Amino acid sequence: MKVAEISGGAAATLRLRSTGGTFDPVPQREDEVLLVRSGDQTLLTVAGDVWAVDGVTAADGSELLSVVAGGLPMVAFVAQAHPDTVVIETRRFTQEIRITEPMEFGLDEKVLEEMKLRHRVSGTVADVASWLEDRLFAPAPTGGPPGMRRVVISSDARGRLDAFRIHGHRIAADVRRKDDKLRIERVVRGGRGDAQRLSLLFAEVAVVDSTIAAELHGSVRTTLSEAVTSEQSYFRTWQHYHRLETEMVLRRARTFGSLEYRSAELRRDGGWRFHLAKVEDLAGRLALLGESDRFELEAGEAAPVLEGGDTPAVAAAPRALRRGRPVRNLSAPVRAIDERMGILDLAAPDEDQDQPKPPAHGHLFLAMSGDSVRLSRQRRAEEALRTGNCPMPQLGLLMEGRPAPAARMPKRGVMSPGLRDAFGDNKPTQRQLEAIDRALNTPDLCLIQGPPGTGKTRVITALERRLADLADEGVEPSHRVLVTAAQHYAVETVMRRTEVFGLPAVKVGWSRRGSDTGVDPVILFAGERADTLRARVKTPPEAERLAQARNIAVSCFRTRSVAGEQAARIREMLRVLDDLLPPELRDRVQDRVASLERPASTGNPEALALMVQAARSIRVEPGPFSDDGPIQADKALRRLDTVLLPPERAFLERCAALESDSVPAWLAEGGPVRDAARVRWRGTPRRRHPAPPPGRARHSRPATFCIPSGRRSGDFRLPPRS
Repeated sequence: MKVAEISGGAAATLRLRSTGGTFDPVPQREDEVLLVRSGDQTLLTVAGDVWAVDGVTAADGSELLSVVAGGLPMVAFVAQAHPDTVVIETRRFTQEIRITEPMEFGLDEKVLEEMKLRHRVSGTVADVASWLEDRLFAPAPTGGPPGMRRVVISSDARGRLDAFRIHGHRIAADVRRKDDKLRIERVVRGGRGDAQRLSLLFAEVAVVDSTIAAELHGSVRTTLSEAVTSEQSYFRTWQHYHRLETEMVLRRARTFGSLEYRSAELRRDGGWRFHLAKVEDLAGRLALLGESDRFELEAGEAAPVLEGGDTPAVAAAPRALRRGRPVRNLSAPVRAIDERMGILDLAAPDEDQDQPKPPAHGHLFLAMSGDSVRLSRQRRAEEALRTGNCPMPQLGLLMEGRPAPAARMPKRGVMSPGLRDAFGDNKPTQRQLEAIDRALNTPDLCLIQGPPGTGKTRVITALERRLADLADEGVEPSHRVLVTAAQHYAVETVMRRTEVFGLPAVKVGWSRRGSDTGVDPVILFAGERADTLRARVKTPPEAERLAQARNIAVSCFRTRSVAGEQAARIREMLRVLDDLLPPELRDRVQDRVASLERPASTGNPEALALMVQAARSIRVEPGPFSDDGPIQADKALRRLDTVLLPPERAFLERCAALESDSVPAWLAEGGPVRDAARVRWRGTPRRRHPAPPPGRARHSRPATFCIPSGRRSGDFRLPPRS
């Protein structure tokens, strides 16, 4: 931390002026200063520049003399600076302690976990240590010994003689000596120590890694090296079985040998068909390997040369090199064999799998890439555990049955609402509660064993719920739990009973022989929850409503319709959008709907007269059309736009596109269209009726008239008079 960030001690503010005139150069803010008494004057030193200073007022001068002549250890820095005056902040402490030997403050697992939870500081031990050093230690004064730093300390709050507190920038750390080493016990917020007797410590200090992993590397390696020599050693058994498995893989590959093929062709399903050279007892050689879906064949340019060793020599299988990089060969399970025709089919790749093209002619041999990777991982894992070069170095000691130290961990409670829900109506037994307690509070590895029917699956699901509760409370930093088993059925059993915070578990991988459909349970879960929410909520989601309104708008643009149909579609859009429309826009849309639904006869009389005139002026005879037919058609399009039917609109648009003096051959086809428009806009033409029968008045004929309304049908008939 900077000197200006040091808190605590007796604070004093000094306003100073230079006795020789002005400050040149002007000191910078937060620069550390040195105040010393020399004879009858006080000297101020800032970054190598020295001035003789005095207080701006008599009170400032008295305060300056009291601070400088007091003889207490002090740090001071520039608070404000001007050419005429500077303001200095000082911090005085009760004593100064100088230690020549390096001091190391250990950082263990408990403090690391608290740093992640309470201070949101994560990363490696080195990252956390660097964060603490920046906030707990101040640099040494200019010209001081290299590596020396200043630390503000006080006695322990509980009066312990083997402990003390470091006061830093907005934090404080409690340090205690344990096993002849200094360990940081906890880090708290704050760090101010105004009410305590604070001391200024000068020492070469550092925060170091004191976790179990750091302390055990050397001792674990020595202890495990001795343990491996024993006949009962777990790692010795591991190494023995690793050699047996490696020999079995090589022996199986040698038994099968290789099959030469003369050509390869791609099948329609994506698999490859190989036409083999003459080979004897092909089915028998494949049968020696077991079921065909348990192994894969690889296609290469030449047969592999199998060698011994700790792992199968994959590089011994010849692979072509392109620019120094090995080319991946085609590898797939056997699908079908026709020994009589000399044909062998390899299965098609999965949807997310990209298979390379095999050579035009070459050899088929047993694929060993997967076995090589698997055995190599086993060998590296055994070596890391045996030498202690792993995140949990004490794990090797536990496997060998040797005593292993345990890291400090905070105590975690067992019961919680989530844990009770995991057991449902059945209360957990005492042994189940004990198993959960051991698992939650074991810092390294906890083994829970039980025969079938003892509730191991319930314990697993309860542990998941409890860890989720701890993470939600900010006690447990991890939010992810990995459940693994040798069989798919065991993992699926846990999945069916697991639901943390209402969310399902995610399974990686599927059994080839099982009845799994390959459907992600998360997708099924999301679909079910979406259906449930839609059933509960009357209003659909906003995105769904916007998409539905867009479809309505697109249909309005693409399809011409009369006013009534337009009004119905706009009303439907209003219903869908509802509260998503601003009030002003909603009012305008409603006015538009009302104008479309309003009968023309009740509207503006002048507009109605123009519409009737436009309908009457439509030309369908050659003579009148050659005069102003296109002009009248364009006028009718503009005035009758909202009420035209699709056939009428199409006819008028064709007419309006022509020249005035041209008469098209299809003009007569527009007669029915023109008549239909005129019927709707000037009334039904009078029809001649036969003479009424004797004794019946002539006026008993039903009266017919048309009310233009913009609808498809606007005819209304009055009943005959009685």
